[in-house]
Amino acid sequence: MNTINVYFDGGTSRIDGYGSFEVEFNGFNKKENRIPFKATEFKRKITSTVAEYLALLSALYWLRTVKNKPDYHVHIHGDCKAVIYSVQGKQNHKQLYLKALQERTKQLLFGFKWQCEYQPRKKIVSRFGH
Repeated sequence: MNTINVYFDGGTSRIDGYGSFEVEFNGFNKKENRIPFKATEFKRKITSTVAEYLALLSALYWLRTVKNKPDYHVHIHGDCKAVIYSVQGKQNHKQLYLKALQERTKQLLFGFKWQCEYQPRKKIVSRFGH
């Protein structure tokens, strides 16, 4: 089975946010750095957890455009425990907007074999610089 590695990170700048992702498979690498997320588009302040989710969702949306086959194993790497643990099913969010992001993430992963792995902040910062 082929493995696709997905790395993601998000951050905030007071009200708005940004995110980065990298997708690696079969020698191919797709990297997007500092994608802007506007609070007005999300209809609320972008928190760090929301920015992390939006970065992961950006990666998964992109991945679905190029690989929509279940014969790939998606290995997700991130430093946000709230996102990693909720996608794994170990933690649930109380806020409806975070539940919606969690559900959308799982919908995009449907059909793939996948796993999420928490990475120390230092590893993610060295990859994206933020």
